[in-house]
Amino acid sequence: MSLLLPPSVGVYVHVPWCRSKCDYCAFVSQPLCDRITKTPRPIVDEVMYHSVALLERRLEFLGRPAVTTVYIGGGTPTALGPRRLDQFLGAIRGLMGEGVEWSVEANPRSLAPETIAVCRKHGVTRISLGVQSFQPRILQSLGRESASNLARVLENLKRAVERTRSAGRPLGWSLDLMTGVLDMSLLEAVDDAERAVALAPDHISLYDLSVEAGTALARRLGPRGARRFADRATEVSAAARRILMAGGYHRYEISAYCRPGGECLHNRGYWRMQPFVGAGPSAVSSLSRRDGSIVRFSDPPGVEEFLAMRDPWGTREHVSVSRAAFERVMLGLRTDEGTTLSALPPAVVDGWLARGFADIQDEDRVVMTEAGWEQLDPCLRELSSAWDEPP
Repeated sequence: MSLLLPPSVGVYVHVPWCRSKCDYCAFVSQPLCDRITKTPRPIVDEVMYHSVALLERRLEFLGRPAVTTVYIGGGTPTALGPRRLDQFLGAIRGLMGEGVEWSVEANPRSLAPETIAVCRKHGVTRISLGVQSFQPRILQSLGRESASNLARVLENLKRAVERTRSAGRPLGWSLDLMTGVLDMSLLEAVDDAERAVALAPDHISLYDLSVEAGTALARRLGPRGARRFADRATEVSAAARRILMAGGYHRYEISAYCRPGGECLHNRGYWRMQPFVGAGPSAVSSLSRRDGSIVRFSDPPGVEEFLAMRDPWGTREHVSVSRAAFERVMLGLRTDEGTTLSALPPAVVDGWLARGFADIQDEDRVVMTEAGWEQLDPCLRELSSAWDEPP
């Protein structure tokens, strides 16, 4: 395949299990149940074993590149419980070196003190806690489990963070919030943002709700249901963003905010289109070829199909040089790093500058302004139309 053997890679491992499936979730995940956890050879263990084996095989094929970041997502990795999570993280730990940024996604209902202790044991550097909202009404509208234990979970997490800092092995944490949720009020959005800032996590992800086809939420709302709330969603999202930035959080990507030193290096790698290796149902790997194009490999999304796969890399997608260049520019414009001036059609840049959607920094970097980020989708459509070879 004329692959360039990368000197370093990021690693993503997908855990396709949750305590329950949220109505808005379009990710590959399914609820844990007795059938998959209490059989003589539980399928959950088979998937975890196969994921680690595939990851090891892929890293070996690439010449054992240095692993710079690891992200365990899903699904909800902490839903595996302390014993399984201990085994799983221990197996992955053996494939990486020291000093690696290591993130694990968690749900409040499954983040017990024992689970935090397992993460600390294996050197996890960031726990990403999916709070989504502090409002019980909003959680109910999303078909999400209530977080009645949230205060206790947050206290346990903050206590663990303080202990690791005093011990010289800092554990950071990130909080996920969802805004623009259907009929969420301005007061509810502001309250969520203010509570998040008061908790002082290193990192906050602030996502607008997206009603994805095929989800329970899409079926409940119908084809036009989400459009009724579009204007309010824009207003409440903007209010939440202002609260985060006023609270000292830097918006370094369109949906990501951090305190100094709190950015997620793993996600930075995605936005810079650095090579990464994935493993697990629906996980994707992305590697460069010598001609500048990219090959992406995808594991089957179905659990049974994933366990039955014979090709060690899954299905292949070839991304042309032009398409790869467009994606690199598109992703760069989502971040505070922007993209090089020479990579963009001059007429497009002039239009953005005239409308206040972009700035020129360091003479050759085009960086979107806050106004530009709010209009990013139409801006990218303009860019796509002007591209030499439209993607």
